[in-house]
Amino acid sequence: MPLNEERARSLMAERGVETLIATSPQNVYYITDYWSDGLELGASEAYAILPLDGAPLLIAPVDEVDLIAEGEAIFESLYLYGSPGFEASADWTAERTGEILRLLESSKI
Repeated sequence: MPLNEERARSLMAERGVETLIATSPQNVYYITDYWSDGLELGASEAYAILPLDGAPLLIAPVDEVDLIAEGEAIFESLYLYGSPGFEASADWTAERTGEILRLLESSKI
């Protein structure tokens, strides 16, 4: 784990910081050891929270849960956000496409 927890908490206490919120990929990694290409490329966002007293927690996109499960990230609580998505059947897609085409045909554009 990259986090020097003793030093971080000492500095937090010294400066009166009760909670540290990390938003950059590098700082999220520093606190939780969680990294993904999506974070590095700016395609997704994750946040790490380090309370003065307590374990780190991670907030990450649900579509990266596999990376989290396979990785070595260290946190006590995990909060996921976003939609897991779904795979539409060909019939469902054809029906929605037909509806869109009918709407377009009857509209002035």
